[in-house]
Amino acid sequence: MSDPKHKLTKAQVRQYHSQGWLGPFALVTKIEMAKVALELTAEILEPVKQQGLDEDYYFHNWHLDNRCVWELISNAALVEKVASILGYDLVLWRSNFQIKPPRSEQAE
Repeated sequence: MSDPKHKLTKAQVRQYHSQGWLGPFALVTKIEMAKVALELTAEILEPVKQQGLDEDYYFHNWHLDNRCVWELISNAALVEKVASILGYDLVLWRSNFQIKPPRSEQAE
């Protein structure tokens, strides 16, 4: 799955190790993200809310059951950047969404 055009430079890897962060990076376009948001709302958020399930249920591990989530987190640009730091022996153990509605009081 390696794609050299998304690989971090040696300077970026050093920055990560010295500062603990990198970015921001544009991994998907605004149009693509709007489509993802609609799909997640229709396929996950609304059905789970209608069932009256706890929020914890629909914020975690949907990469196991939902194609949209899997495609988002297996984005080649994202995976290549992570692999540049951690190596290519990667396993996705857990996925987690933090939802911040527009104009919410949560910190940005």
